Amino acid sequence: MNYNIFSAASALKCRRVIWMSSANVGGTEPNALAPERFPITEDQAPRLRSAYALSKSVSESTADYFGSTTATTFIGIRSTLIVYPEDYELLRADTEDPELRRWHYWSYIDVRDLTDLILLTATSTNEETAIINATSADTTLNRSSAELCAEYFPRTPCDIEAKTTQSLFSGDKAKQLYGFEPRFSWR
Repeated sequence: MNYNIFSAASALKCRRVIWMSSANVGGTEPNALAPERFPITEDQAPRLRSAYALSKSVSESTADYFGSTTATTFIGIRSTLIVYPEDYELLRADTEDPELRRWHYWSYIDVRDLTDLILLTATSTNEETAIINATSADTTLNRSSAELCAEYFPRTPCDIEAKTTQSLFSGDKAKQLYGFEPRFSWR
């Protein structure tokens, strides 16, 4: 389906296409392989363990193809777990159980921040085709992110500051390309 949309957008000379990919490409699924390193960046090799993740990865490659061969800019947003303000009480109740949200590396994004990111990409003058992570600045737990990496992923390099609850997904590319900084936290 995305092929048809991307092809039509390119043929119609649309200026930009913003579409939702998924953090599942980076391995946020039960039984996924551990990532190459933490924080997870957009340049890491896909960790595909479902047809859904595969379809998103193929869409990313398709967008890259059209972005490099046409005048249309394609921006794929790899969203982590999307939460609404009314979900914050659930997150607070689960802060001491790392197993509950381990499969997505305890990462999330507030829907209001995701909306801001989409608006920033839509109004940007940047013409670079890109895949960007959409993540909050912190995790869903009160424990140190470096401590979580050491306990649950001891063989995966972790470049996370000690004693912080920094997200295990990097938001640096979204900040660099579009000036995005998450404003909301369940804390």
